[in-house]
Amino acid sequence: METNPYPIPALADRCVLIDGPARTGKFLLSNLTGNLDGVEYVNHVAMHENISFMYRMGQINRAAALAQLRLTINVAIYERSVGRHLNTRPTDKYSIFNALNVADIVARTTSTDGPEAVASYLKSGVQPLLLTHDTVPNIDLFFDAQPGLRVLLLLRHP
Repeated sequence: METNPYPIPALADRCVLIDGPARTGKFLLSNLTGNLDGVEYVNHVAMHENISFMYRMGQINRAAALAQLRLTINVAIYERSVGRHLNTRPTDKYSIFNALNVADIVARTTSTDGPEAVASYLKSGVQPLLLTHDTVPNIDLFFDAQPGLRVLLLLRHP
């Protein structure tokens, strides 16, 4: 029996995950969804899908994949709550300048940090928005790592 090498709790009770293969409209949907009240603007973290792919290829076991996925989701939530690693490149499709609440996102860079920042961020009721590419074959990994996960899956007709 595998043991969890890093048994940490999830920071957020609810998250939204947008997933799908290439060219299905994830950019459009993530920009629209990320501008809804109560949903964080999209922040693509490649490590989330990389962990899933490594697990799918048998390069890491399930316990390690779960631990690392939860850790990287928690880190992404923390970094967003303190305004760290914001995509400020104006020409990039996922730039925070495409967010309707860009001023609120930028304001986090000069406010408190640590547990107080996370508590304030989550108390606002915001749901972090995750974006992945073709990770649905391992969606059970995401459901186990992140309780309260809601998935928006985009597919296209062949």
